[in-house]
Amino acid sequence: MKALVVSHAHPTFSIGGAQVASYNLFQGLKGQGWDAHYLAGVGPPVARHRATPLMSLGQGPDETLFWSDDFDWFYLGSKDIGGLTQHFERFLADCRPDVVNFHHAMGFGVQALRAVRRALGDVPVVFTLHEYLMICANHGQMIKARTGALCSKASPSECGVCFPEVGPANLMRRELFIKSFLAEVDAFVSPRASCSGASPSGGYRGQSWSRSRMGSTVARRRRRDRSRRGESATDSLSSANSTRSRGSACSSTR
Repeated sequence: MKALVVSHAHPTFSIGGAQVASYNLFQGLKGQGWDAHYLAGVGPPVARHRATPLMSLGQGPDETLFWSDDFDWFYLGSKDIGGLTQHFERFLADCRPDVVNFHHAMGFGVQALRAVRRALGDVPVVFTLHEYLMICANHGQMIKARTGALCSKASPSECGVCFPEVGPANLMRRELFIKSFLAEVDAFVSPRASCSGASPSGGYRGQSWSRSRMGSTVARRRRRDRSRRGESATDSLSSANSTRSRGSACSSTR
């Protein structure tokens, strides 16, 4: 079995909880006899190769970096669709994993989930949730932007109170855009059971939650209709952006 672990950053270049957790998983899989590969995002100040965003920079033979610097923080989408279709999908076809595990969609964009479907068909896709970025525009912290109070759930109307300059309608567009790509995911994994109550996968038919032996929460869904697999991610992001007011606080690069 071959596993591809995808992280938004490599711990060698950017230390963080998700980076360390994903890299430890990659190493642990290899220690258990898996054929595993680690694909991590990278960006400035690291320079991009002229011909391709794929590079190694002295990492191991089973570690690859994917350079990106054109990301929409509001929709969590990549604006460099060419990089996904030309280079990311080619990498997937060459790697040929039996399962793909995403840790964050930053850098790659949520469109990468559908790119996996185009390149690999029905290969299982697992998404590990490290925070609530998919449902919370306040940096995924589920904390009210104006009062600092904790949130128990997310909705366009409630989130619109935190971001009146964005408004409920645009927050609904954000939710629908992200969910359209999360529909490609077969299982969601979280280190906290609380994520089952505030899941970005909420509303998908056939979803269930269970506790794993290591204390993580796993959401499994039935196979979904693949009829929309070829939908253009480029048009979706462009359409969504065309209706959102520019300059909102949520869309700024952090």
